[in-house]
Amino acid sequence: MRTPSGQKKVFEYLLGTCSSGCKLATGDLASAGRGGNGLAGLLADGRPPLRGVLSLPRQGADGRLEDLDGPRFGAALAEALRGPVELTRRFADGLDFFVLSTSVTSLPGRSATVVGSAADAFLTALAAHRRAAGLPVVAAAWGPWLDAADEAPETATAFAGAGVYAAPGGEVLDALLALPVAGGAGGAGVAGVARVDWDRYRVAGGRTLPYSLLEAGPSYDEEKAPGFGQNRMKGARKKKG
Repeated sequence: MRTPSGQKKVFEYLLGTCSSGCKLATGDLASAGRGGNGLAGLLADGRPPLRGVLSLPRQGADGRLEDLDGPRFGAALAEALRGPVELTRRFADGLDFFVLSTSVTSLPGRSATVVGSAADAFLTALAAHRRAAGLPVVAAAWGPWLDAADEAPETATAFAGAGVYAAPGGEVLDALLALPVAGGAGGAGVAGVARVDWDRYRVAGGRTLPYSLLEAGPSYDEEKAPGFGQNRMKGARKKKG
């Protein structure tokens, strides 16, 4: 989901689902606060009022703790948080939904890279803080996309070793429609959009040795990879039979 192709698929999906009276405005939030046009375009005169915000994750600088000193860590973390934080400041009221994106590794039981883990923890706490103020905010923890797995094979392999399997992009995009509900007054405020073997996920973080993968590609075994989209897969298999 942090890959360019994953973000492009989200944009194309949203454009396809917009009604005739709906307009999709996009911006590069990496430039927010640095003279870029990310937020300037969203705030331009003549635009209709925003009804919702979807902040997508982006690939940024990261590394192991031993490879980062204080200044480098601070700069990388500020880069990761600049856009989402600025969005919450500028568009706080009058929205139907507000989605902050994190990684599935921000869910209990696992940790990822240093900067990514810190940013995800901050954004999850920020979502809770904004919800306490009555805003419809949800922190959506994204898992890997099958469509983008070839762009980051090492990341996909690491996820699979922890029981998180790459999911078809179509199923991930279908889950977008449920995110505003999770951010509503009766929602949990946190949602995981991923195909996960929860038994493996819970214990993988405490292992000193990683699991050995039994197959090279992502698994579609429903017992190994429970999650959204299974009914569709079962129906497709019945039709083939």
